Amino acid sequence: MKFINMTPHNISIMLENGMIRTIKTSGQVARLDATFEKLGVYKGIPILQRKMGRVENLPSEKLGVNAYIVSSMILSALPARADLYAPDTGATAIRKDGRIIAVRNLIRGDSK
Repeated sequence: MKFINMTPHNISIMLENGMIRTIKTSGQVARLDATFEKLGVYKGIPILQRKMGRVENLPSEKLGVNAYIVSSMILSALPARADLYAPDTGATAIRKDGRIIAVRNLIRGDSK
């Protein structure tokens, strides 16, 4: 199985032995189409409602062949696909000056 990074940036993962493995972007970016509806304004701040559309530029599922790294939004938006993973940007992510520089885990989508 090969990880293919479908995000627009490289993903750095700290391995259990402390080394960093970087999975470079593939050059193909999976995107989640979204539309926005303006609900109103609160103290000068526009309030929008996001409506998720379809995922674009993501290859179809081929179990055991490729594993795709996508954003957590895409992972959440799709029905169960066992070949999708997202970087775990939660509490265990490694940050420097408030920015994530590496993750410790990948999160897999729900399997069928």
